[in-house]
Amino acid sequence: MYDKRIHKRTRVKLRVAFRAGGIAYEKGIVENLSRGGVFVRTQRPCEKGDYVIASMDSEELGKILWVQGRVTRLLPEEGMALSFTRTDHMGINALLSYRGVC
Repeated sequence: MYDKRIHKRTRVKLRVAFRAGGIAYEKGIVENLSRGGVFVRTQRPCEKGDYVIASMDSEELGKILWVQGRVTRLLPEEGMALSFTRTDHMGINALLSYRGVC
């Protein structure tokens, strides 16, 4: 199967809190990360097309990484894929470099 992704992904396990619209914050786990987006494992994913604000807890960097993204894919009872629209570029790049992703 051909992978259309532009950015290389790496497996991670980061706690994340996110929300879309006026809903309260939900929690999940970021399972993979790239410069272009993330996959969030959660029992309560947002709707496809929703814009999401999320904070990821990067223990390796000792900081919270803030991102905004759009839900591009849903996996029922598994989670959602987010494509970034705004990020903490320096933080994301530092975390990916730490994990050996160029």
